[in-house]
Amino acid sequence: MSDDSDTASLPTRAYRHYRENGLRSLAGRAFEKASRRFVRNRALSTAELEQLAQSRGSIWYAEHEDSIRIPPPEHPQLRTALADYPKVYRPRRAFVCELPDCHLVEGSAMAMYRGERMLLDTTRHRFSSRYFRSYSSLSTHTLKSRLGAGPKRSNQLLFSLVCLDPSYYHWLLEFLPKLRLLELYQTETDRTPKVVIEPKPRDFIIDTLDFAGYDSDHRIQWGQTPAQPERLVVASHKAHRFDYENPTRSPYQPSRVDFEWLREHMRTQIPQVEINPSADRRLYISRQRADRGRKVSNYNESMAVLQERGFESHVLEDYSFERQMKLFMEADVIAGPHGAGLANMLFAENPLVVELFPETVLKPQFYFLASILGFEYEAIVTGGVENNLRIDIAHLQQRLDEIGL
Repeated sequence: MSDDSDTASLPTRAYRHYRENGLRSLAGRAFEKASRRFVRNRALSTAELEQLAQSRGSIWYAEHEDSIRIPPPEHPQLRTALADYPKVYRPRRAFVCELPDCHLVEGSAMAMYRGERMLLDTTRHRFSSRYFRSYSSLSTHTLKSRLGAGPKRSNQLLFSLVCLDPSYYHWLLEFLPKLRLLELYQTETDRTPKVVIEPKPRDFIIDTLDFAGYDSDHRIQWGQTPAQPERLVVASHKAHRFDYENPTRSPYQPSRVDFEWLREHMRTQIPQVEINPSADRRLYISRQRADRGRKVSNYNESMAVLQERGFESHVLEDYSFERQMKLFMEADVIAGPHGAGLANMLFAENPLVVELFPETVLKPQFYFLASILGFEYEAIVTGGVENNLRIDIAHLQQRLDEIGL
């Protein structure tokens, strides 16, 4: 068998690596592989975090939640594309806990109990390079901690809310609802932790936290230096991920209670006198300046058709979060290509949601969200070039007629 075979024995592959890269590289690779096993085997799942909090810390539970059922979409292409995703979800009871002896490490403020057991609820249940540089860096931290060279304990009380996913969708629907559990903790303990956010927070993170009542006096930006707070407050995490390759295994954990809490918490920050409930606005959420695709190549021609039917185009990147809130609170119809801006449907009263897809990208996020919120939903599937749309104008007009717009 050739040395280059993928099925070569471990000694053969090790020798090949040594021959091509040298002894130092081979030793580093071996340490990384051993560290990977060590870190993964000792990581704490949500259930294990719950047990740890019951035995070593304190824990408070939110209310039980009802099951969520997602009906199949009416649009035939979307129904086929989403057929294999689970349609029934039974939310695990959420909790918030307080733990001593936790270290915050890496650029993500990932938590490690006693410096050696990763709390997956602080990494979105992911072993990802977004959250740590390497497995060897984590095992090195563990070794230092065992030798008494870990970070010094401070008198801080911290609540980790670091989101390193680039999408506004995940921040809004996966991370901000954790503030509900933080408020439960504050009510039960009369203590107010500082909220830890990413080292260089993006504008939408600052904007939404300010609006939610967690301004600069209530939060700190993570300094990326390992720290040991006196106590760490951790909320159980509900992942919002879909496995496009194997839909049945999607780690998607929606919570209607979370969505409704965030909706009301944010909406009540805006005086009703500033909202015109009879505006009945028809919004088109443009992605023409988005850097992740799904732009409309014949935008001007398509927008002319939509404007004739009362739609107004908006580039949400230009707006403050408060302005976006007001816009969606006055919406009767929300339309646009698949993209994070559609998550703001959460703040609308009872809209019709019209999602435009290139035929190459049919994904479940906003159909599922609209279903959970009880909103009417329609899909328009049109031509696609890679990740972008080229709208068939005749088909667009036909679909808008069928929808009644």
